Amino acid sequence: MSNELLESRIGRVEQDLRDAKHAHTGIYERLSVLERDFASTSATIATIFTDLGEIKASLNVLKDKPGKRWESVTAQIITIVVAALFGLLLAKFI
Repeated sequence: MSNELLESRIGRVEQDLRDAKHAHTGIYERLSVLERDFASTSATIATIFTDLGEIKASLNVLKDKPGKRWESVTAQIITIVVAALFGLLLAKFI
């Protein structure tokens, strides 16, 4: 092979290496951006799960409230009925 042919091939290989280096630089830059975006997304998801847990707890409290209210109303009604019966029994005996 002649020197000119070798120099031409070496020149093309060197150019290919420079092109590959630029391509790799771009890939690494995009990978860096993706890593930052992933970290941000992970933090956002963690916040969402925390908020979801708080919402779930609040919802359970709200669901239990009417049940407790009806228990209280029922207890008051039973107390009134028992007091009325006791009052009637006392009224008969007095």
